[in-house]
Amino acid sequence: MIGPAAGALVATAGFSVLGLTIIGIATSVSGLFLMWFNPPTRSAESEAAFEAGQQEGAEVAVVAAAPAHLQEAAAEFAPLAAAGERRQERAGLRHKVAHNFAWFTSAVAAVFAVAAGAGMVLSGTDVGIVAALESGGHQAEIGLVFLFWCAASVVGGLIYGAMHRPISPILLLLGMSALTIPMAFAQDTWTLCLLSLLPGLLCAPVLSAASEKVAELVDERRRGEAMGWYGSALTGGVALGAPLAGVFIDGVGPWAGFVAVGLGGVVLCLLGLVLQRRRRLRLAAA
Repeated sequence: MIGPAAGALVATAGFSVLGLTIIGIATSVSGLFLMWFNPPTRSAESEAAFEAGQQEGAEVAVVAAAPAHLQEAAAEFAPLAAAGERRQERAGLRHKVAHNFAWFTSAVAAVFAVAAGAGMVLSGTDVGIVAALESGGHQAEIGLVFLFWCAASVVGGLIYGAMHRPISPILLLLGMSALTIPMAFAQDTWTLCLLSLLPGLLCAPVLSAASEKVAELVDERRRGEAMGWYGSALTGGVALGAPLAGVFIDGVGPWAGFVAVGLGGVVLCLLGLVLQRRRRLRLAAA
């Protein structure tokens, strides 16, 4: 949340090389610290269950490999058994894939869609801010707008963290997307700063609520994999948002970038809410 504002301030002050160097050193040091600290990724109960499963798998492998002479004796029946073995292998592969992704439910898919939508809105807003200020010749004031936007995100994250009841990430993304659209009406740097406050307040809560929802929906044994896919969804949204906003900025004007990503996020959320309602009705009828 602080990074974009700090980076914009450093770059506009003419110290981009120093800023990139500090980012590289800080990232490397934090990675080394994480390796040294090595925090646990499972609770004690889950770790014990995981180790028991590993031991059981090893015992099964030993038992399966033991009667090698029986396998040699059965070699004469290989032509007859080959087709059946292939069918069993295909069925086993399908079962393994289905088992590995059993955690990927429709609810988890909806959270991944929220992550992608949040990344799209954030990166599109980033590009829109730069385009809006450059078109007016105020590119030196990019850091000021980023300071307001990111500071609002910090405040929003603190407020959301202090709340005792979680809010649906779809609703938070809907609010952030809808509040991004008015940024298109900014006339100067200060109005853009003020208009960035409201969507900024929801930036951190959207990401916090989405990651919290993944942790709630996915079993602890598969949570690391799920969070990896969550990060990929967020990255994919970021990769989509910048060119989407750029197309409308180049074709229409800087203001169109905010409208494009804002409306895109709103449509995504409304579609998700409709699908959620249909799912609830179907479950109630069943």
